[in-house]
Amino acid sequence: DEADRLLDMGFAAELNAIIDYLPPAGERQTLLFSATQTKSVRDLARLNLRDPCYVAVHEKAQFATPAQLTQNYVVCSLPDKLNLLYSFVKSHLKHKVIVFVTATKQARFMYEAFRRMQPGVPVTVLHGKQKQKRRMVVYYDFVEKPAALMFCTDVA
Repeated sequence: DEADRLLDMGFAAELNAIIDYLPPAGERQTLLFSATQTKSVRDLARLNLRDPCYVAVHEKAQFATPAQLTQNYVVCSLPDKLNLLYSFVKSHLKHKVIVFVTATKQARFMYEAFRRMQPGVPVTVLHGKQKQKRRMVVYYDFVEKPAALMFCTDVA
């Protein structure tokens, strides 16, 4: 999963080394998942897969992005980040808010900080170091709540 992210983070050589240890392309099934079809993902598929099949999710699909979903971002200085985010959460207490961070340590830190600040909505954390069962519990708990704040890594 997230083949594009692995390649963007500089793991192309490692992925190719792993693939070299696998049986030949005709004797295995290889699945690469990515939200975006980048050149690096296409190159990886072209070099390591036999007759690759590309599947794209269309806008009218069952799992298309909801029309009511809004995405926001703010450019701010590091010292202002927590205060601005806290203010944003406090002004959106009837909504669900997901904050993506780049590392598990960041997700845990933000979770602990906001849990202690008690912003007025349930606070959860979702990251790749959690076991799959725990991630599913956290995810479905977030889905069920009418309003909540979730900190997560983008690869979780």
